[in-house]
Amino acid sequence: MDSRFTDRRRFWSLILFLSLTFASPVLAVEITFDEIAGQTIDLHVCGVVVSGSDDVLTDAGLGIAGGFGTSMVDGTEWIEFEFDAPQLGVQIDVIDALDIDGDGISGRMLVEAFDATGASMGFQLIQEAGTKDLAAIYGGASMSRFVMTALGDASRITRLGYDETGAVEIDLVGGGYVDLAYPAPTICGVRFVGSSQIYFVDGQSGGNAGMGVVGGEDALMLDGSEWMRLEFPYPVDELVLESLLFGLDADFFYGEAVLFAYDDLGQSLGSMSLQRHSLFGGPVAQTVDVVTALGAGGIKEIEILSLGDGRRLDRVIYAPEPSMGTGAALISLAAFARRRSRKVAAGA
Repeated sequence: MDSRFTDRRRFWSLILFLSLTFASPVLAVEITFDEIAGQTIDLHVCGVVVSGSDDVLTDAGLGIAGGFGTSMVDGTEWIEFEFDAPQLGVQIDVIDALDIDGDGISGRMLVEAFDATGASMGFQLIQEAGTKDLAAIYGGASMSRFVMTALGDASRITRLGYDETGAVEIDLVGGGYVDLAYPAPTICGVRFVGSSQIYFVDGQSGGNAGMGVVGGEDALMLDGSEWMRLEFPYPVDELVLESLLFGLDADFFYGEAVLFAYDDLGQSLGSMSLQRHSLFGGPVAQTVDVVTALGAGGIKEIEILSLGDGRRLDRVIYAPEPSMGTGAALISLAAFARRRSRKVAAGA
């Protein structure tokens, strides 16, 4: 074999290795718990399941039912965060820390973290309010879950952030979101913008759950000629939308709309029709694999334009291009390959 070819191959192999190892980090997913309200056994939001020693309460942050303060983790209570896929760059914000046991130290908690295989990485002590960089504390290892146990004091948690290495699921129906309208909320790293304010409500609050745009025939839907835009933190190669469709124009088509997709330069990646036909009435559910339907990845932004019918967005699942990794690029590539192989096997 030509030695020059061998040298070139080694050179490009080295470049590939370095790019995977030292690439710029992806933008982190951020979950702000102070915008969620309610009480539940567990809370599944943005790719994380939150559970605890009792019901999880969300009131200007996370807490556990009972104890000194129901909106705090206190006494001997514990709270657990379990990721849908192992993640890197995990940080958590403690906004309030109280010295309940009178020892002069506020918010003492014992943290146990578990690696990607589920094995314990040991215990660490945190205290006082502020941002806790768990990734740094545990040497940058990938985490599958971690548990925080109060040591006689009280703490309120308001934010969890991580560098996304697996698919992120935004559950707009069962994710604990309250009945709120925002001009342009950012949820799980995705910015939502509409022709008017964005409205979303959890199914536990009653009524039609999901996300819509204020105004139109129904203030809680995307209807009439309203539009909604989803801006992702980075180009994505996996994007699934789940919606509930309504027929408002008296034909047999429900949720008639058009979806437009754009890359990170604002160039069009194509468009597609969104609708379902039903002879048996509605509303009807719809799941759309946008990447497969358009035959294009690298989606940075989508816009959905209603064509007279109504729809409520229930769930968004997205994952980055496999080239977006940090030191976790190999993990991200492997996870992407597994997801794509499942789709191929299913005939997607």
